Amino acid sequence: MLSLRWVFAPTGRADADGDGVPDYKDKCPNTPEGAPVDVDGCPLDSDGDGVLDNLDKCPNTPAGVTVGADGCPLDADADGVPDDRDQCPNTPAGVAVDDTGCPIDSDGDGVPDYKDKCPNTPAGVQVNADGCPLVVDADGDGVPDDQDKCPDTPAGVPVTSDGCAVGQKQILRGVNYEFNKATLTANAERILDQVAQTLRDSPGFVVELAGHTDSKGSDSYNQDLSQRRAEAAMAYLITAGIDASRLRARGYGESQPIEPNTTPSGADNPEGRAANRRTEFRVIGRQ
Repeated sequence: MLSLRWVFAPTGRADADGDGVPDYKDKCPNTPEGAPVDVDGCPLDSDGDGVLDNLDKCPNTPAGVTVGADGCPLDADADGVPDDRDQCPNTPAGVAVDDTGCPIDSDGDGVPDYKDKCPNTPAGVQVNADGCPLVVDADGDGVPDDQDKCPDTPAGVPVTSDGCAVGQKQILRGVNYEFNKATLTANAERILDQVAQTLRDSPGFVVELAGHTDSKGSDSYNQDLSQRRAEAAMAYLITAGIDASRLRARGYGESQPIEPNTTPSGADNPEGRAANRRTEFRVIGRQ
């Protein structure tokens, strides 16, 4: 009996995973469908991060950078700066950071903005944990030492905005007048501008401007000159915007020296006379 056997020869080459590389050459025969492969049939991973190109959302990750399942560098604190560049990898959520991944510190005081209660501290000023200037107030009167003109005020004594006790005299050094006149010098006006600001900062205080002279000349002449000088200082403060009702001008002539006008031997004492020619500022009450 005659029998026939058909032999079928393959017309193509087998490629089980359909990646275009025949099985006999495919070193990665189970490549997922659609994944680009190299000549060996293995999926491409251009940046070598372990995530195949077809799945890699960051296909150009630098070598050695740890990535997530999507092929992108890890950013543990989600601040937008990947961990490999993040110098502050534990930044709290929502905090603005700089290029290094660290919280922004606008005033450069060492306290990041999100913690800084005083975000505009001047450069170089020491601050506390809240980012606010360290306030040193040695006498505890509520006026910082750097603004306190009377830093040793006793405890509990009411003070003005410049830290001096109500009623305490302050010599306005630099408030000088033209010789034998009641005309203020330019430097005196600058000092009185500061007095005006103090009064604006302490509304309601009533102050006395006291004029004093040395002992040259007659008592009556010195009394008149000191009164006119005190009134000149008062007039200047009024032009600077201080209400006249808050000001008093009084001349004391030569009656209240703070230094001897002469030496024990009777010689003239120029330094003492210069100290006695003065204008004083004293808070005498409130409106």
